[in-house]
Amino acid sequence: MSNIYTYKIGENLYINLTNKCNCQCSFCVRNNGDIFGHKLWLDNEPNISQVINEVKTHAKLSNIKEIVFCGFGEPTYRIESIIEIAKALKALNIPIRIDTNGHGDLINSKNIVPLIKGLIDAVSVSLNAPNKKRYDELVKSIFDNAYEAMIQFVKDCIEFGIKTILTVVDILSEEEKKECEKIAKELGAEFRVRQII
Repeated sequence: MSNIYTYKIGENLYINLTNKCNCQCSFCVRNNGDIFGHKLWLDNEPNISQVINEVKTHAKLSNIKEIVFCGFGEPTYRIESIIEIAKALKALNIPIRIDTNGHGDLINSKNIVPLIKGLIDAVSVSLNAPNKKRYDELVKSIFDNAYEAMIQFVKDCIEFGIKTILTVVDILSEEEKKECEKIAKELGAEFRVRQII
């Protein structure tokens, strides 16, 4: 384990808040132990000031295109920390994104989208399957209604004017990818296929 709270990939700076996740995805990068050489399993979750200080240090040293909440866990387990960190980082004028499985409402037992409006510029949501049956097979969430909650989260983000990207992993068949792209377009979201690292 380590205590890597922030890490850079390309021009983006990523924030690693937690190991916690409500899913056991069959394709999860957590199984690899690291991402591009960054060992992200945390001994301890960072506090808000630690993250803000690290991000501001990075911002002084290099150009950052985007700040992204994304680590080995599902970031919305720490939604209150995300909100406080995003408030503090707004002065940097760098776009802020959350990479999420879209289950934040279930995790927090409330609708989190109104809380992030005006703070989070974009969300990238893991769609990963064209229907509930396939989704449950791949994602293995602790929540029975994970697929429906994810779709509702996407709808809410779009309604609140947050740029929304739906993603799938490249292990899907071409037919499944096309079905997922259709879902994204119907919802009004962008679509992207991501590679398994």
